[in-house]
Amino acid sequence: MYEGYIRPQENNHRTDIHWCAFTNKAGAGPMFIADKTFEINASPYLTEDLNNGDDIYNSQPLTEKTNYHHLNDPKPQRLIDFY
Repeated sequence: MYEGYIRPQENNHRTDIHWCAFTNKAGAGPMFIADKTFEINASPYLTEDLNNGDDIYNSQPLTEKTNYHHLNDPKPQRLIDFY
């Protein structure tokens, strides 16, 4: 669900979800089902690695890991960061 904004930032928050699944190519993985709707973000990037939009510096010290200014700066990880 990643949207390629010029400045890497959190994106593609979904609302009014009844269910979702995170599966690999074989179809294995967790599924979430709810009686009521819920909201979710899912990303192969850690939220703290993306710009929160408050300012150009992501409200944190610039380090090699957080000094992202361009679309291809953060690298996807082998995980799903969801909340």
